[in-house]
Amino acid sequence: MKITNNYDLPAPLVSAILNDTYEKVGNISVTRLIGAPRKYQLEKRHDAEVTQDATDFLWSLLGQSVHQIFERSDPGSSFAEVRLIAKVSGWIVSGKPDLLTAEGIIQDWKVTSVYSFLLGDKPEWEAQLNCYAWLFGQNRDKIDIDVKGLQIVGILRDWMQSKAGEGNYPLVPFLLKDIPLWSKETQQRYVEERVAIHQFAVDELDSDLPECTDEERWAHPTTWAVKKKGNKKAARVLASKAEAVTWIAGASGFEIEKRPGRNVRCEEYCAALPFCNQGKALIEMPSTE
Repeated sequence: MKITNNYDLPAPLVSAILNDTYEKVGNISVTRLIGAPRKYQLEKRHDAEVTQDATDFLWSLLGQSVHQIFERSDPGSSFAEVRLIAKVSGWIVSGKPDLLTAEGIIQDWKVTSVYSFLLGDKPEWEAQLNCYAWLFGQNRDKIDIDVKGLQIVGILRDWMQSKAGEGNYPLVPFLLKDIPLWSKETQQRYVEERVAIHQFAVDELDSDLPECTDEERWAHPTTWAVKKKGNKKAARVLASKAEAVTWIAGASGFEIEKRPGRNVRCEEYCAALPFCNQGKALIEMPSTE
């Protein structure tokens, strides 16, 4: 991958981005396992052709810096950033959970937005932490602690003092979120299914790779907003134009605004887009009413 510096970030910052110390272990990491096979394969196959700017890695770099906390802390009887591996269907799955407390709580520390927490649980957070729980279960001979719970530790990068306490806005730039812990059987089944689909993708042509799901594309459907004329805020947002027309039937002073759907990850966050027939087709495809 070629990393540019189009916005003239300071050299030490760019150097820190370039000198990523991550080392691949095994066939696939938990982060890749829970992600889209199409995105993973395209990025890997076309790595030499991919160009990203250093600014794309700023939040990731900030997230990595949070892990310095564990180097400065006294973990006591906890286990911090231990690399774990386990074999499934001939592949080695690896992961490096942030923390397993003495009480059996897996914590993953994330630098994230307030909005992410206010939206509710993210499916990828739930999958990631349950994969870590599975890994600990596969390594009980080394770490004899039974996983009893999962938590996201959120450091909120965009928290604002002026909004503290408004509605459900957090009082401080820090939150804990409990994540559902799956049964051991569900964890095992999930890992096996994800390994199988990633293994399948290895031998597929770029054009035939499993398509990314709506969830993986961060897809937002086209909606229809019913508004009072002159107002910016919608009185109602509906899934189709027909529903919008029906909703305002007989009423005066309303207008209908089409809000085109988007595939946010494809459009803004996927380095594989130039090589992805699915992503390009979706972005170029005109919205229909």
